[in-house]
Amino acid sequence: GMDSYSFCRALGPEEANRQLRQHWDTWVTEKEIAEIASLGVDTVRIPVGDWMFKPYYPYIGCYDGAHEQVDRVIKLCAKYSLKVMIDLHAVRGSQNGLDNSGRTEDLRWTYNRTEGEFHFSHWSIRAAEWAGHFDTTKQTYTKINYTNINNTLDIVERIIIKYRSYDNVV
Repeated sequence: GMDSYSFCRALGPEEANRQLRQHWDTWVTEKEIAEIASLGVDTVRIPVGDWMFKPYYPYIGCYDGAHEQVDRVIKLCAKYSLKVMIDLHAVRGSQNGLDNSGRTEDLRWTYNRTEGEFHFSHWSIRAAEWAGHFDTTKQTYTKINYTNINNTLDIVERIIIKYRSYDNVV
């Protein structure tokens, strides 16, 4: 998968979750947090997807255990006097249409004859639908998706409620 959506869809909830848990257990360790603190950094950003707080297809089961990993990293950061910013980085409908939003909404495959390889392009396309349908010719929204917008507001509220008791979450 090239993004969280296609990763969970391609592998299914059980296998995707197994691989994510293995990744989470080895990616952010106390050693890395201690090193970040030793460099004089005072705040760590943790990007999260909205599906962690209100799962929907294909994330159901795929991201089980994600909350515990975020809690683990927050506590490690507290141990080293680091503040944490929870970043709602990916929302339903994709806020920018790119892989870092959780779902690449549109891409184009190209073939490079010189290299003899296929490549994809999506950064120049950015076909996101989170806020609604955007007409690139008129540079305006022709339709607003209030369902997605309200869902995101609900997720922000859930994040605030879940993490407000942590002294180091800003």
